[in-house]
Amino acid sequence: MAAGARAIAWSWRNVSLGGAYAAPTAIVAVFDPALGLLLGAGLLPAAALGLETSRRERMLVLVVGTVAGWAMFLGSLVAPLPVIAVLTIFALSVVIAVAVRIPFGRSLPSS
Repeated sequence: MAAGARAIAWSWRNVSLGGAYAAPTAIVAVFDPALGLLLGAGLLPAAALGLETSRRERMLVLVVGTVAGWAMFLGSLVAPLPVIAVLTIFALSVVIAVAVRIPFGRSLPSS
């Protein structure tokens, strides 16, 4: 760490974003804790990506959130059947690996 740099930095922008994410979840949790927990879990992908500045980057938040939501929904459908759940995870892993390949025959870099 550079001299004079702080390990933790305060940002009102991040505080307000966290509050905007937490407020609806807190309100729902007062009336139905289980539903509030689900809403909070559904917000995690958007919270992990943060507040993006360009329209294209904001669309990425929507896409990641939608994919995560569908993954949770699909997981809830196959969870009671362990063998089907494992086969589904394997099949989706193969599909995603094939989907991200580029024409030169090598996978996309992870960065």
